Amino acid sequence: MMLLYAIVPADAPAPEEHGLAGRRLETIRSALAAVIVEERPDHPRRSNEESRTFVEMICSLATITPLLPVRFPTVLPTRSAVLAELQAHEAAWRRRLTELDGLSEVVIRAQWEDPDQEIDAASHTSGTSYLLSRAATLQHHEATVAEISELVRHLTCQIKVLSSQQGIRIACLVANADVPQLKDAILGWQQARDDRQMVVGGPWPPFSFVVDQEAVNA
Repeated sequence: MMLLYAIVPADAPAPEEHGLAGRRLETIRSALAAVIVEERPDHPRRSNEESRTFVEMICSLATITPLLPVRFPTVLPTRSAVLAELQAHEAAWRRRLTELDGLSEVVIRAQWEDPDQEIDAASHTSGTSYLLSRAATLQHHEATVAEISELVRHLTCQIKVLSSQQGIRIACLVANADVPQLKDAILGWQQARDDRQMVVGGPWPPFSFVVDQEAVNA
């Protein structure tokens, strides 16, 4: 069984890392692109620990080559199956690798202290109060997303609003050279407001901008 890690250029250097199963990572190449894989005796677990380790490994691989992260855990039965998948999609993957060259993902997180306090209080009173409080919270989140998006729009190639259980998360596709300026813009924006906590994560490989479109799906 082959666990897929990332799509890379056809001439990408062979990684020296070992995978989640402790085996040396391999590179299966075709004319236009290549796939980094690990042979495994079993299907990887969907645990938080393995998922975090997988992400850390992708970030490490991204320091030596441009790449498109593959959704974890994506497996194919054999090397031949990996090569067949690669040859079927290599032109599109090569094109996306070129488009994303020099770009990274930065994630902006914004949350408020006790953001659901009013909703929880309202839920003990009446259904109408709860719905009104919930609507107000959603409007507040939407307004914040719009404000942040406008603030960083001139520094980004693409923006995506990600799912979040608390507060908001916004993924930005940013040129590597513009990452410090984007972080400074967010820091300055936060300092002008006392009602929210901001965290800027990255730069990372463009997880949010390739998984749904380019990466192989099991």
